[in-house]
Amino acid sequence: MRKHSNRTVRKHLHRAVLGLTTAALVGGTLVTPAHAATGRAKAATDWLSSQLDGGLVSTEYNLGDGSGWQSYTDYGLSLDVYFAFDTLDVRTAKRRQIIRALEPEVDSYTGAAFGVTYAGAVGKLLTAVQHQGIAPANYGDGTLLTTLEGLVVENGPETGRAKDAGTSDTSNAFGQSYVATALARAGSEWEDEAVDFLLLQQ
Repeated sequence: MRKHSNRTVRKHLHRAVLGLTTAALVGGTLVTPAHAATGRAKAATDWLSSQLDGGLVSTEYNLGDGSGWQSYTDYGLSLDVYFAFDTLDVRTAKRRQIIRALEPEVDSYTGAAFGVTYAGAVGKLLTAVQHQGIAPANYGDGTLLTTLEGLVVENGPETGRAKDAGTSDTSNAFGQSYVATALARAGSEWEDEAVDFLLLQQ
């Protein structure tokens, strides 16, 4: 019988628990297998697809100060659409379009264009890139994984937590679920620590 090291056993256990944890946090879109879309689900994806403009979604808001409705490109929401399509295994071309449309916008989405780095955004985008079957080194400038690893706290009570850089920290458990998933899928040296910290949030 083949014997496994404690680290190997721990890694497999973590990945199993990570699946349950991220499914609970984000509605099962990250790690659950694709399900056949029902008629209503397909109708919903028809509508979602219509909201995409070149692979991206715009969001509107009104501050109520008389300035009227304002709109902006919502990169995070575009990824939510991607994960919806991915979970149902539909809209293959649209999924590819979303990921490609985000590629030149990586710095804007993750905050790097403004001198900050949002851990949750990096983790979420990296998870989507991995789901699309693209090697992180072949996406954007190839630094998504190393950027994420660089945001992970290395010691102390927050070891394993990926924290925003260059700004007041707004990272949270939702973002950490993407972080842990991305690091696990990449086989990162920080995989165990990221999962451990996520589990401590329960």
